[in-house]
Amino acid sequence: MGEMNDDKGGREWGDISELKKKSQLPKVACCFLGCVMPLIVLAVIAGMGYQKVSSSTDRELQWAQLEGVLPFAERPDDLTLVFGLQLDLFDFEFYLLLDSDPGAPDLTDVDRVQDDARAWILMRLPAEEGSFLAVSEPWEAADSEEPLSHLEVQGQSLGVGFLEDPNSSPIPPGGYLGGRGGDGPTVVVELPSPDPDAMLVLLVSGVNIDELTAAEVIAFLDHFQIGSAPGSD
Repeated sequence: MGEMNDDKGGREWGDISELKKKSQLPKVACCFLGCVMPLIVLAVIAGMGYQKVSSSTDRELQWAQLEGVLPFAERPDDLTLVFGLQLDLFDFEFYLLLDSDPGAPDLTDVDRVQDDARAWILMRLPAEEGSFLAVSEPWEAADSEEPLSHLEVQGQSLGVGFLEDPNSSPIPPGGYLGGRGGDGPTVVVELPSPDPDAMLVLLVSGVNIDELTAAEVIAFLDHFQIGSAPGSD
């Protein structure tokens, strides 16, 4: 008895079976890519996140980044730059500095941080976010008899205010990350920005904020060249 062939094409049934198997390959490939590609994307995002976190705690890098926003003649030895963040998508930069003990040069930066250190937060953000001073009230500095709405720093008058609830500000002290859970009353100083489309803000928080003096804020700002464009002498 002869082999059974397809009446129309003369193709053997075995060949048809192979064609069906081959026709499944694109489906299998698509299924494979659909399962694996999200994992690859997640791995890339995780890698980028790790790189961002690593760079954010690289103090040498972050001091250089901060100098590009707020120039300084020399790096302050009584401040520790704990964390820096640059979000190009939002045109946003965030720097967290803490008071440190300049008399302990043999210790790591973290060990130099004082127990009662104040948090000095410098932020650069789009001017369109709105003024922090618009939602603040005059600041009752510990060394001033009258509430303050301005500070004289390096021959410039800088707006200053007090935020009882920092989350009412355009951007909380923690920046686009939503702020820290312990954010409390905050003193805010708006700094002159060489870029008209951006604004610079100093936020001061920490323990015993009611004991903060205007002299302390001015001393902090005197570490930097207020109003100077990056790269200028």
